[in-house]
Amino acid sequence: MKICFVGSSNTLFTHAYLDIFSKISNDLSFIDSSREQVRNNKSTNEDVTTVIRTNFSLSQESKMKRFLSKMGLDRSHMVSFILAMKENISSLSCEQYSRVKEHVRENRPDIIIYFWSTTLKQEKKAIDNSLLELGLKAKSILIVNTYPVRTDCNFAQKSIYSIFDKCYFNSFDGLAVPSSEMKEHLRVNGLIEGKKILVSTDVICPFVKRIPSHKKINNDTVDLVFLGNTFFKSRTIDNVEKELVRLTSDGFNVWVQNSRDIEGNTRLNKFEPFGFEDILRGELLNFVDRHDGVLMLYNGLDNARSHCSLPTRFAMALESNVPIFVRSGTFGSLLKNYPNKVFEFSTATDISEIIDNWDYVIPSIEYQQPKDQVWSDFIKLILT
Repeated sequence: MKICFVGSSNTLFTHAYLDIFSKISNDLSFIDSSREQVRNNKSTNEDVTTVIRTNFSLSQESKMKRFLSKMGLDRSHMVSFILAMKENISSLSCEQYSRVKEHVRENRPDIIIYFWSTTLKQEKKAIDNSLLELGLKAKSILIVNTYPVRTDCNFAQKSIYSIFDKCYFNSFDGLAVPSSEMKEHLRVNGLIEGKKILVSTDVICPFVKRIPSHKKINNDTVDLVFLGNTFFKSRTIDNVEKELVRLTSDGFNVWVQNSRDIEGNTRLNKFEPFGFEDILRGELLNFVDRHDGVLMLYNGLDNARSHCSLPTRFAMALESNVPIFVRSGTFGSLLKNYPNKVFEFSTATDISEIIDNWDYVIPSIEYQQPKDQVWSDFIKLILT
């Protein structure tokens, strides 16, 4: 079975998925949609090839995000609508299209698996056109970790962006979603009619090797770690600096990834970001286990996206041996599906009480096993 995986090498999930699919397929290829390539050769076989999208650099993207955030436009309904409309009509450049077509010609996949959400519309159009021009056929699956991508959608209402996304979703033979809540949200918006659906939480570190340890960073303090993005000036929804500082005033030691946006903040403890290979080896999990809990926070993200999606920062902490804290009223599907792992809080007292009653447990073997068989069975279902 020939599998082509399409996704960004700048996303941790991609490296975990490449490892899973390299075990299922003896002929795996990879179309990289990132703007700057990140390779993790230890998680993929030697047959993987890449086609890099280079519309504009990460530095240019960062400047644009910072401008929109500073002007308060990154949460504007009008700006979100314009961006969604632009995303829907954009296409790869002629050079990029040629590279994608050559990739398809050389690898001739039986099935093409796309990862993340609606961010791959350009690649999907290019691959479909390439298959048509080459007289080839291939089935396709979309893995939807996050939907809707925009943050101005209410979970209980139909999304206005579904008018842009319906054709895209309908072009796939199957979908993989992280929760029943996501499946229901897609159904309400008419995006899964007649589709084969896999509801399965992703395993971010399917082959991780680690030694469970509960050696605390400091036995005299309560240490909380925040695994989210700390480029707070780039996106309003990521800017939780004030809340993190407030928790230090409540007596907690708060640890965050170092970045230029927080270099001058002396209230927060910093650690250097872990690389993909370090994370997949289990080094991040071992670091997290030395704390008392994980903070998973966003700024005002009480919407459809938070109630049914699977954030990367959550997946990175899922296999840890400490509780994960989310703000009350957010991340409904995670609270429902992980009742003994995810806890909501409104006050510092809520956090302290949960930590005081938390039982340290050695990781269950189910979290250590890859999902090869689950994915193999679903792919076979799509191919039939």
